[in-house]
Amino acid sequence: MSKRRLDPDQAHRLLLTIQSALDDIRAGRRVKDSAVVWPAGLNRSIAVSLPLTVRTMNCLESAQSLMTGDGQLSAGELLRLPNFGTRSLRDLLFAVEAYLLDSDQKAPAAAAQDHTWLYLLFCARELSRPVATTATGSDRICGQNDSDSDQQRIEPLRGAINKKAHDDMSQIVAAQALKQEIQQMQSAQAIWQEIQHTLNPVLSVMVEVGLATKLSDLLNDKLLDIASILQTTSDLDRIQLAEAVGSAPGLASRMVERLEQRIRLMPERELTIIKGRILREPSMTLESIGKVLGVTRERIRQIQTKIERDIEHDLGEELELLAKISGTIFAPIVPAADMKKRLCTMLAADQGLEGKLFRSRLISEMGYEPDGEMFVSAHVKAAIVSVRDIATTCADDAGLVDEDALTEEVRKLAPELIEHWDWLKDRVGLHQLHGQIALRSSAKADAKAALKKIGRPATKQEVGKLCGMTAVKVGGAFSNIQSVVRADLERWALREWVDDEYEGISEEIIQRIVEDGGATTIDRLVTELPEKFGVSRISVRAYMQSPRFVVNDGWISLASKSSIRLRDLDDVIDGRDCTGAPYWTFSVEARYFDGYSATYVPPEFAKALGCEPDSGVSVRIGNLPGFRDLSIRWSLTSITGASMGYIGDLLKHLGLEPGERVRVIIKGPSLVHLVPDKSDSRRSEDDRGANATLDRIMRRRKVL
Repeated sequence: MSKRRLDPDQAHRLLLTIQSALDDIRAGRRVKDSAVVWPAGLNRSIAVSLPLTVRTMNCLESAQSLMTGDGQLSAGELLRLPNFGTRSLRDLLFAVEAYLLDSDQKAPAAAAQDHTWLYLLFCARELSRPVATTATGSDRICGQNDSDSDQQRIEPLRGAINKKAHDDMSQIVAAQALKQEIQQMQSAQAIWQEIQHTLNPVLSVMVEVGLATKLSDLLNDKLLDIASILQTTSDLDRIQLAEAVGSAPGLASRMVERLEQRIRLMPERELTIIKGRILREPSMTLESIGKVLGVTRERIRQIQTKIERDIEHDLGEELELLAKISGTIFAPIVPAADMKKRLCTMLAADQGLEGKLFRSRLISEMGYEPDGEMFVSAHVKAAIVSVRDIATTCADDAGLVDEDALTEEVRKLAPELIEHWDWLKDRVGLHQLHGQIALRSSAKADAKAALKKIGRPATKQEVGKLCGMTAVKVGGAFSNIQSVVRADLERWALREWVDDEYEGISEEIIQRIVEDGGATTIDRLVTELPEKFGVSRISVRAYMQSPRFVVNDGWISLASKSSIRLRDLDDVIDGRDCTGAPYWTFSVEARYFDGYSATYVPPEFAKALGCEPDSGVSVRIGNLPGFRDLSIRWSLTSITGASMGYIGDLLKHLGLEPGERVRVIIKGPSLVHLVPDKSDSRRSEDDRGANATLDRIMRRRKVL
């Protein structure tokens, strides 16, 4: 069917009625259902002759009853047709617009109907007939006069014809040029509309998630340089993408709207489950919610499963799409406050239940998990687990971690973690001690970190003041750290700080005996050791007299263990109990409660407990099984005999005070009883020794 041309004025009026729908389509907005798509007065039968796509044409042909008459059709009526969607609506609107624009021009053919043209053409035909002539002179004269008269009448007509033809030809050429220009504009407009149709969803999401706000944000550096040369940068900055894409709701807004519609219809108990189980504001167990609602925990679980399934349905595939896009703007580690702020901008700070649900699901879909004050990606979550193991490999004998080495290893594993270094150290359980990081806050780590902070050899008192420990505790900690050594009698240092560590007077004596081939002079020792380590000559001479050495004629050498002579046990003990078990007693001193060991334990008594020279044993306490074993140590270099450690808690448990005495009774191999000594504590040590000697003599006489 051929298209019947409309009156230009009528075409113009009809074009205005569909302008609102055209504006919405071009701006990427949703066309209102009430918007006019087919104007009243335009015969619907011409639709089959419009340049429509096959899909649109099939939809219209399937609705024959709708495509008769000349009444108006709204967008809502057309969108209710099967398979007639937004694309078909756009296709039909542009086709109708092109048809009306084509009619809204005066056709060049109309010029042929002009009456002036008819008159001029009639005159032209009359004048073109031949002029009659005769042979007579009078006739020639008459004919000549007639010819001149006709020529005079023809000239103005010919001029009028030429002028009219020229004017109308100009109109025809101008009309054709205008039509060609309109067609070119319509073609360019159609191409741009196609580009808009593709770009608008992309731009809408970019604006929604904050990837771009103005046109210049979309241009790469090279295009921005060109814009700068053309001096159009400020114009590009002024073009806001939000205005370009229109006010159509974005992905996030549509999903939240669907959630809001569902939540509006939910009963109160389902809202309670959402808050307590899904959003955890506050977190509630299945049992606690069940008690509040008066149902079983299993029923709560079933309802929760149904709610979560409904939420996933409402969010649909759009959530996955938005999560992939949004994931590109977040770093692998995001402070919780930043994450919340960024997501709130997508929903205009919507704090309703639907907004919170959407944000919670979007964060989860992006692969982030809450971790304290941060949200971390799955990759970072796995990396954090490995950081603790890496820190262990970078730690020294005191548990202090080489931070530079750890940083380098973590940078290889997950560079993004370095930006949140302080948070990471706290997250993996590392401790900050005096500018050092440690695996744990132990006495050894604390003491060594304090020593490193001082930066030079220091006394136990100096270190203890810095880290809040007693000198005894500092000394005990340093004694168990191989990388910390004694610089001299009073000061401790890192091993790399000193050339010759101080190992104690006895060890220094042994070292020089070995250096000199098995024996050295007493003069060397009493001169060199005081000068180098600050010890006294008296102390040096005292240690020379220990069982570990043999002094002879100004020389000193090592004694063999076979040369050691021990007295009889009865000669050193303080007595035997009613069962004949030997016991030894000592006086309680205040320093024992601070961790010091008891000294002057007779070597014979230590031997009876199974302790060999230059060794140590643990001894069980039979009458106090809940306490730590006693530690018996016997060093041949000691000038105070054997020692007994770990007695502080035992003395407190027995309720003993400084000055009171304790009895250690041997009950078997590596087994003792520890009890208060009930004997008269006012007796002098000489009296006690004399009585003990008398008891031993009497027992020997009985044996004889």
